[in-house]
Amino acid sequence: MKHIKLINENYDVSGIKKRILDDPSMWNMVSQMVEDDREKYCNGSCLSGIESSYLPLIMAVLDPKMEGIKNSDLVKPLPTLDLFEEVREFWFKYEFKTIARAAFFRLPPGGRVPLHTDIGQYYQTKDRYHLVIQGDYEYYTGDEMINAKEGMFFWFNNKRAHGTVNTGDVDRITLVFDTPHDPDNPHHKL
Repeated sequence: MKHIKLINENYDVSGIKKRILDDPSMWNMVSQMVEDDREKYCNGSCLSGIESSYLPLIMAVLDPKMEGIKNSDLVKPLPTLDLFEEVREFWFKYEFKTIARAAFFRLPPGGRVPLHTDIGQYYQTKDRYHLVIQGDYEYYTGDEMINAKEGMFFWFNNKRAHGTVNTGDVDRITLVFDTPHDPDNPHHKL
């Protein structure tokens, strides 16, 4: 496949999964943020109405010199990042030099994320990855598809139309993160 590259099929995500499942209140973090700060960080793009499906670790910050959050390279690590030593160890293992934005996303059984393309200046210089924490889902990018399962780590081209459907019987939980383009990023080594 050209637009989806499987890096690891069986990464041990048990520590990350346990931490998330042991404290479901973490999913309400975005909705608990002070409204002024929420607007500063999200600029209306924090999945309004479904905040409980989004758990940010490193969040976008609106750059006053840029139009919209999709063009901003500014980020802010959140206190939730400190709770996930296993995530930091995962990034270290794969030798990521810099992490831009990072968040866990949850999707209920049968849930879908419709086809969309990530547009904006921010995305043009980033590589996008998924680490599947829980569940089974189909992930589409262009005419390619992967059956994602717990422990899978993959890159995909988010500059093409992509989407997903949760085909499992539990919430899909995935760590989605961006890193600046770099020839040393894992998907280039395959």
